[in-house]
Amino acid sequence: MKCPRCGHTNREGAEFCRRCGQSLRSELVCPHCGHTNPSDSAFCEKCAHSLVEATPPPTKPTSPEPTSFAGGRYQVNKFLGEGGKKKVYLTRDTVLDRDVAFALIKTEKLDDKSRTRITREAQAMGRLGDHPNIVTIHDMGEHEGQPYIVLPVMVGGDVEGLIEKATEHRLPLDKAIGIGKCVCQGLEFAHSKGIIHRDLKPGNVWLSADGTAKIGDFGLAVAVDLSRLTQSGMMVGTVSYMPPEQAMGGKVTNKADLYSLGAMLYEMVTGRPPFVGDDSVAIIGQHINTSPVSPAWHRADLPPALETLILQLLEKDPQRRPAAASDVYQALESIEAGKISKEPAPEAPTLAENPLYRRVFVGREAELKQLKSAFDGALSGQGALMMVVGEPGIGKTALCEQISTYVTLRGGRTLVGHCYEEGSLSLPYLAFVEALRSYVLSREVKDLREELGTGAADVARIVSEIRERLRVKLRPKGDPEEERYRLMQAVTDFLSNAAAVQPLMVVLEDLHDADKGTLDMLMHVSRHLAGARLLIIGTYRDVEVDRSHPLSAAMAELRRVSTYGRVLLRGLNADEVRRMLESITREEIPWGLAEAVHRQTEGNPLFVQEVIRYLAEEGLITQKEGRWRPTKDTPLEMSIPEGLRDVIGKRLSLLSPECNQLLSVAAVIGREFPLDTLRGVANIKEDAFVDALKKAVQLSVLEERSQVGVVRYRFTHAFFRQTLYEELIAPQRLKMHQQVARSLEAQYAKRLKEHAAELAEHFSQSTDPADLIKAVEYGEMAAKRATDVYAYGEAARLLEQVLKVQEVLDPEDKGKRCDLLLALGDILRDAAQPRRALDVALPEAFSLAEDLGDNTRASRACFLVLLALELEGGLMLQVWSSPEAVEWTERADRYAEPGTAERAWADLYLGLVRFSTGEPSEGVALMSRGFDLARDLGDPEGLWYATGMRLYYAAAPQRAGERLHLAEEIVASSRAGLSLRPLAYGLMWAGLAFLDWGQRQRAEETWNEYQEIAERSDHVILLLVSAMYDGIRAAVDGRLEEAEQTARRMLARGDELRLTELAALCAYLSSYRPWLLLGKAEEALQFVTTSFPSPPAQALGLAHLGRDTEAAEILERFVVARPGIGSAEDETQASDDIMYLEAAMLVEHREAAGLLLDRFAGSFPPFVSFGALTCTTRHLGGAAALLGRYDEARKYYDEALKVATEIKFRPEIALTRLQLAELLLEHYPKEKAAALKHLDFAIKEFRDMKMQPSLERALRHKDILKA
Repeated sequence: MKCPRCGHTNREGAEFCRRCGQSLRSELVCPHCGHTNPSDSAFCEKCAHSLVEATPPPTKPTSPEPTSFAGGRYQVNKFLGEGGKKKVYLTRDTVLDRDVAFALIKTEKLDDKSRTRITREAQAMGRLGDHPNIVTIHDMGEHEGQPYIVLPVMVGGDVEGLIEKATEHRLPLDKAIGIGKCVCQGLEFAHSKGIIHRDLKPGNVWLSADGTAKIGDFGLAVAVDLSRLTQSGMMVGTVSYMPPEQAMGGKVTNKADLYSLGAMLYEMVTGRPPFVGDDSVAIIGQHINTSPVSPAWHRADLPPALETLILQLLEKDPQRRPAAASDVYQALESIEAGKISKEPAPEAPTLAENPLYRRVFVGREAELKQLKSAFDGALSGQGALMMVVGEPGIGKTALCEQISTYVTLRGGRTLVGHCYEEGSLSLPYLAFVEALRSYVLSREVKDLREELGTGAADVARIVSEIRERLRVKLRPKGDPEEERYRLMQAVTDFLSNAAAVQPLMVVLEDLHDADKGTLDMLMHVSRHLAGARLLIIGTYRDVEVDRSHPLSAAMAELRRVSTYGRVLLRGLNADEVRRMLESITREEIPWGLAEAVHRQTEGNPLFVQEVIRYLAEEGLITQKEGRWRPTKDTPLEMSIPEGLRDVIGKRLSLLSPECNQLLSVAAVIGREFPLDTLRGVANIKEDAFVDALKKAVQLSVLEERSQVGVVRYRFTHAFFRQTLYEELIAPQRLKMHQQVARSLEAQYAKRLKEHAAELAEHFSQSTDPADLIKAVEYGEMAAKRATDVYAYGEAARLLEQVLKVQEVLDPEDKGKRCDLLLALGDILRDAAQPRRALDVALPEAFSLAEDLGDNTRASRACFLVLLALELEGGLMLQVWSSPEAVEWTERADRYAEPGTAERAWADLYLGLVRFSTGEPSEGVALMSRGFDLARDLGDPEGLWYATGMRLYYAAAPQRAGERLHLAEEIVASSRAGLSLRPLAYGLMWAGLAFLDWGQRQRAEETWNEYQEIAERSDHVILLLVSAMYDGIRAAVDGRLEEAEQTARRMLARGDELRLTELAALCAYLSSYRPWLLLGKAEEALQFVTTSFPSPPAQALGLAHLGRDTEAAEILERFVVARPGIGSAEDETQASDDIMYLEAAMLVEHREAAGLLLDRFAGSFPPFVSFGALTCTTRHLGGAAALLGRYDEARKYYDEALKVATEIKFRPEIALTRLQLAELLLEHYPKEKAAALKHLDFAIKEFRDMKMQPSLERALRHKDILKA
């Protein structure tokens, strides 16, 4: 097959040119639908997608070839060829009168440093002098700025050409060994001079006329190969022989050349390189991760000693390769002389000899391109989050392994963490812990300390290796919310700092099995990817994630990340299945078989691979004369199992009893397990154990995943573990779980806390009471550990498991069950799942406490219920007027002991219920009593909560001064020992109280403190309220449309987080007024009718819409008919009455206006921020004007203008000047000029703030004046 780029003739079936790396595929695969098209197609035959990008780029027009070099000394006879690094010409040296090869080095994409290295390396080669196995350099220099070297003409060609011409591309063994010996001698000499070749391959080994092999192109690779994968074509043609350490940018030693020699020997004796793939990244990935198929598999007459030597040369770890080229030479001499035993050496590497058991990756070009693009962006600081999604076995892990190779070649590093199904290894934040642990163990202490920075003590809470290596002492725990944020931010900063040193890709596998902590951590890290050289890839099975799945809620948050991307994997198409089968079997596959496999497997790569393995193990296909052939006349399609689980089950049934026994034990332990645990439980003789383990690895059921100091194994796919576990009958499972539990307990005796969740899981499967007691103990231990690192969701899951075990262990122990339920209720509240606590855990705990006659436990249950209600509904009146709230506050009142913190909380919440159910006066009194008791008890949390409640509810006009005093007192008090929620709660209402009194600077300071807490804790509720403050600021500053947009974002965010009512409250507080001022009264009315029912806001909305009758009806009911209106017992909030007052003015309801004006007289704050967000004195002026008290009205307007100007309340300034102008025009005709000045100012402001209704009202007055 001739290369279209360089003209080199390649062997049939080659996909890339061996000389220059050009693609040789004659077909184009559509990147959109996967259909295979003829090479001349411009559009896909199946979906009409453009294939122009898939077409190989046209070659540039070639410039005329030079006729001479070096000032005419070297006359060109002909062009010999072009590779990735040089062009070679046959020239005549006119000075020495001889034919020579003139190699002109390509420098188009090299910097000065690389050019200098080329020259230096060539000079070093020149200093080597003559050696019979190294191509001599006759001359070197520069021609028109390009380096060149002059070499002898090697009439025997290169070894690459020799392989091409050989039968089946295999050299005779004596020829291969002879070439290998020559190469060893050349390498030995070069290495003794301190020179490493770095690019040894068949194309760089030349043959003289007598057949002597000589190494050429010494030293070029190091100069040209510096920017791996960044220069087109630079690595192609080299990757088949590249040692792993060189591919990963590690330290390159003499042993790198020995690896390349091993790859070259492999190809000489088998006719193929050790690894092939769709592209260079796929091939390099195999060099790094995959063991080679034994060369004896491809060549039956290969001496075992030569097989062993080749595999030793191809070891991934340089330390396991032969020590020097001289040792390889001696081994080849001995093999040649027949002095080595026919049996392989005992230390020969263990590997999967059969190519059927190697991992194969084909296709996915578009998906890989998407991930490569994401990492390229991360390299430049555009951190990204990508989700790889698909059914089991579809190739999510394989795709991640491919992109991991690309990351390595681009100078990055990959960290991998796994999530495990229930019953396997379980730790809070497990996937992140796994990923971080591997990084921590590989770094120098000094570098690690610098990258962790001030967060070392926080990350050390979940990664114990940090404590051990850095000797970090954990800080005493503070507020759980703040500490949880510190932990997540510390992990985020650690990853960002580490990525600044070396770009990182973090792969989190199987997120459908993730614990809540891992998902929370992922959401936090993802929100801070901007500017980080970090790519996060998560994988999950979309078929297992429904709307109720925890990952579903997390995904709603993750999709908000600006750099979020999704890679959806579907089955391979028929052509890709065929390519996969050919990659597995190493031979051509009939199209009919490929189509049959595709139909049955739907292109699922795991299913495809398992089918071929099954057919071979069942003896339905066998290898004859180097090819796989059917053994029966029955069409193979008829023998393909129906499903993936079916084929896996059939394969497992073919294994030996010992192997199945070992795998069954492993399945009970979990997806991943330590070797010592498996050995301790399996109860198999050591020889049989080792053989069974080898067989399981060889057949790709298990894979080794060793860590520092621990040998671990893992099922290659969850389906193997699941199938084996389900095949065990109940007695077998119970017995094995018991054995595993006891083995783990002994193994982890010094680290029981770290493994408590595993121990609890295994002990819980027993029927022995002693084991069940341990299951409860370990479960509580694991829950405590999860709580200590703020993984409340995981702690709740563990406690629920403990409750199940306790029910089996001793269903009559009501005290224990009550305590567990109380602990669960508390944890569920911390896990932001209050409804689960309210519906299940706490009602049962209360019932048990009553049965036990235990008032303390009953009171505790009531207290936790009230806290859960407050978390779920905030201070919404409808929450506290519900039958549920009424019932629980009455219970709390009944069981709270006098003079206790529980009594203070009971009074507070009982007051809340009374206020919400139409008894505001009694409600405020109860709140005040709870406040006084909390202060007397020195209970800071109760005091801050009580203050917040009083600031919110005790907001009648007559309490204005009291509210300011409370706000000043609480803001000045200590924050020591406070958790975030009561602190934030108190600050929230104190800030609004300051704004009511025109103290904007103090309000801003209080809000800023609140917002810092919200950002520090990353708590969704606090962040929603924080956004509310942004809306209030915008409204006060006259940025009304911005305030409106803030409200819309809050409402959308509330829907996503299922915090609809809280979001509605925040939107109402900040944006109801802007909606009205912007002329969106219809929308505003709809909001306060449905989303946030509020009679005063409804009355105001109706009045703005001109629906006077309806507004008047509300005024009659809630103002005129209100008992004791204006009395000391009237606890109606000022915010409600100021909206009623504004509505009364708009509809000219004089009776209501008079009652409200009298109510505010002498005791009112200048502003009302809660909902009304307006200036009180402006509305008092309007009411006075409506009632004919014009001088009084003018005084109110003057005061309103003064206070609004002081705090720069822009809309209120303009509205006050409009109303003052109206008063002057109608009742003070001599002050027309002043009125006009006010009008002109107001009109300009209304236009700027887009207050259309007010603008139209002002312009009407101007029109009247003009007329």
